[in-house]
Amino acid sequence: MGYCLSVQATKGIIAIHQLVLDKSFLRDIIFNKRLSHNGFFVSVINSILFLHSGPILKFVLHIPLYYTGCYLELDQWMLLLSRNGIMDLTLANSSAHRYKLPSYIYSCQELRHLKLSKCIFKPPLMFVGFRNLSILHLKKVSFVVNTFENFPLLECMTFVTCLGVQHFHICAPKLRRFTSIDTQDVRWSSFLNSPNLTLVYIALCRMGQYGQGERIDLVKLVGCLPAIVNLSLDGLFLKVSTATGSSMESVVTSYLEAPDCLDQTLDKLQTVNMKFMGSRAELLLIKLLLAHSPWLEKVSIEQSGVVDAYQGFKVSRELMRFSRASPRAEIIFLEPLQQIVR
Repeated sequence: MGYCLSVQATKGIIAIHQLVLDKSFLRDIIFNKRLSHNGFFVSVINSILFLHSGPILKFVLHIPLYYTGCYLELDQWMLLLSRNGIMDLTLANSSAHRYKLPSYIYSCQELRHLKLSKCIFKPPLMFVGFRNLSILHLKKVSFVVNTFENFPLLECMTFVTCLGVQHFHICAPKLRRFTSIDTQDVRWSSFLNSPNLTLVYIALCRMGQYGQGERIDLVKLVGCLPAIVNLSLDGLFLKVSTATGSSMESVVTSYLEAPDCLDQTLDKLQTVNMKFMGSRAELLLIKLLLAHSPWLEKVSIEQSGVVDAYQGFKVSRELMRFSRASPRAEIIFLEPLQQIVR
């Protein structure tokens, strides 16, 4: 068959340690068999897994759109993997329903890499985290109850279109890269236990039910990122993080203008990328970053939405007047020409 193999020969016996049953693999077997139904998919995976002997260190599975099972087969496959030393697990679910991870997945403490798509994350009460996990990538994953986990070796975490993130609380002191795309209710307190973050990318992409509970405080967020090197924020995130009305805008602006607003230097910040909505609070945030980042090299600011040419000129002129802790700091103000209003 055409799946990826990692083999090791021991006394004449070939051991397969990696099984990559991804979209390409399924496309190949469907083309060969001219079939694309649930029973055929299950029988193929069963044949591969239950005839396998020895540990499976890496397992990649694409669950196709036409999969209509009740996930009992998938539970059995996960049980087998949990007993075979799995270290790298990817579940790419394209079926109609989210898959609730069975309890025995949370016992896989050998896991180093975990990538889940369209799953439900509901660990048992006794679960305390994955102690060896270094990479966590979650897409369309739902968190349904409050969970508090310790990931002592986690270095990279990604949320893409996830739900219920406010229920997911982790301690990850070695976290270096955090990405959140199209995910509501990311909390600034999530970063308090991650002082080694060097890259943070947050993009809301679309307006939603953001802010049900704790809203991210931009100044507190920046203040708890002493090792930040690359900070990227989109316009919607900046908008909902600074204000929902004129009175709130006034409070945020006053806070950002206070001389003791940020009492630490961002010694490692080198690049900032922002999509700019045009608010006074956004300007003050940029001013704050320029004044406290002695190693800053580039601030890229992209105007979001329709741009008034005169207003754009005023904003860019004000940006250029801000004092900078770094003599190398370059401000690049981007105005999409096709959107400029004259």
